[in-house]
Amino acid sequence: MPRSKSQLSRISLALAVAGALALSGCAASSGGSAPELGDPFGPLTQTAAQYQSAMEGSSGAGRFDAALLWVRSLIAANRLGEARTALSTLRAQAGGSTEQAEAALVEARLLMGEGQYAPAAGLLGGVNPRGLPVQAEIYYHQLQTGCHEALYSDGHQNAELQQAYLHQKALLPLVQQGERAAVINRAVGDLARLPDADLASMAEGATDAIDRGFYEYALISKSQVGTVRDGLARSFLTKYPGHPVNELINPQPAAATASATTLPGSSEIVTLRDGDRVAVILPLSGRFAENIGNPARLGIVAALQDRHSGVKAVFYDSNRYTMDQIAATIAHDGTKLILGPILKPELEALNASQLTLPAISFNRVPSRPANRWFFDLSPDYEGLLAAAKIQHDGHHQPAVIHSTAKNSTRAADSFSSGWTAHEDTVPVRCNYTGKEGAAGVASTCALGAADSVYVNGSALEAGAVVSALPQGKQVYLTNSVAEGVNNSAQMQALGGALLGDMPWLLSESPLKETFMKAIPRANAQAQRIFAVAYDSVGLAYNMAALAASPNEVMHGLSGDISLGRNGLVECAPLWVRADSMKVTATAAAPAAAAPAVV
Repeated sequence: MPRSKSQLSRISLALAVAGALALSGCAASSGGSAPELGDPFGPLTQTAAQYQSAMEGSSGAGRFDAALLWVRSLIAANRLGEARTALSTLRAQAGGSTEQAEAALVEARLLMGEGQYAPAAGLLGGVNPRGLPVQAEIYYHQLQTGCHEALYSDGHQNAELQQAYLHQKALLPLVQQGERAAVINRAVGDLARLPDADLASMAEGATDAIDRGFYEYALISKSQVGTVRDGLARSFLTKYPGHPVNELINPQPAAATASATTLPGSSEIVTLRDGDRVAVILPLSGRFAENIGNPARLGIVAALQDRHSGVKAVFYDSNRYTMDQIAATIAHDGTKLILGPILKPELEALNASQLTLPAISFNRVPSRPANRWFFDLSPDYEGLLAAAKIQHDGHHQPAVIHSTAKNSTRAADSFSSGWTAHEDTVPVRCNYTGKEGAAGVASTCALGAADSVYVNGSALEAGAVVSALPQGKQVYLTNSVAEGVNNSAQMQALGGALLGDMPWLLSESPLKETFMKAIPRANAQAQRIFAVAYDSVGLAYNMAALAASPNEVMHGLSGDISLGRNGLVECAPLWVRADSMKVTATAAAPAAAAPAVV
């Protein structure tokens, strides 16, 4: 049976602070009909349980495809032990040579998740990609790229980067037009890590014009003088007409706007291994310790313990030591990675220092080195996610009702900016002050043409707004309504509104119970900080695999995690119906700019 190539729907929204941020979403089954599985090597749109159920209810090729998706979803959720067991089921179902090769791809992905990159590369070396369906062939080359980049990080053998480049080159004729720039950028980024002398020698000896052009452009891209680099790039257009790199130097309008997301270059990727030394920079004393520093510290410790990690984590109290003092200590002690900081002044100081170590931090600042990633807990990102979700659900004329409080206004501003950057309509916008104002705002807001309403305020305020809204308008709420404790009365007051928040905030677990015992008065902010700190460890272990494609996600406490633009760690929230706490749709998740590898 032929297999069609499946793609996520793409939604592009502008974020004023950091430029364009692409978001998309895909609906999850709410019961009744069986979920749409899609291509077995396309984006994962269902849970592992749904894929397992689909497999058990299918036969023939459909059963095998569902098994592929089942094992991939277990790997993406970091349930590696279960994935290893499920892999034996997949192997047993593999019939002909194509299915056996597809099973080998998934096994290689599992080995990568376990940090076994050399065995994964060896397994992939036995697969003939030319006999695979197109999406599987794309998956193969992305896996190979990720393996060789990781092997280079471990052993610094230049041949690994050359192999990574060759697999990106092989991807070019396979991917869609809007995905080519991401692939070309990654190919150039891998080559640019090679010594100049090696690149010059490779260019001189190359018999293939495409290879020679890539080698020369990698040299050009390394120039530290902008005017020289730009002049050489212009000369490249004349010397190599029709070369793929010209799509970067002089992109056509369609190619330039086809996708707002690009794959991170290999120099941006954080790689963490057991035995590595990690510096954790947090405010562990003073006024920010209770609700910021300590929750983050507990999240990192819990994540390392849950993974039985051999990482050596050294904690630095940013309230006791300056960033200069910390930087002087960790610059030469073998530290491989920094987790934190979380306070903006400290993060700005870290990014302005001479340290070249990679970092995963918990706040956004205007500028950063290429290998510094961050989680965004700001109301700006909250509003943008709401706009993406409402757009994904097919609404075209939303209204925004928000408190005049600073954070609520920021979320509303971001929602409006993101929406108008992609849609022709301008959201109706109304604000209120306090619960009393919330109760009356619906009667004075021009909601007649609105097909949906985004409400941003406290739980009590949102309840007052929702109860006064006209019937028939879908209401969306984000994490501003969450207070960190379950309050069924407040949730019932919100009716059928859809609430988007971290899975960690919307569920109970033994881990959450342990955390609440450690910090009994932890508010919603402290709980979110714990979640992103916990996820930062998993991200550090899995970034090489995530970087293989923007379609790849890691299921974390803070949401479905993927790598975004400009260092943003994108976290797609879970969307639930407030009065029933029943999952009705997946979150607006980061859009794909390149083929899926999960």
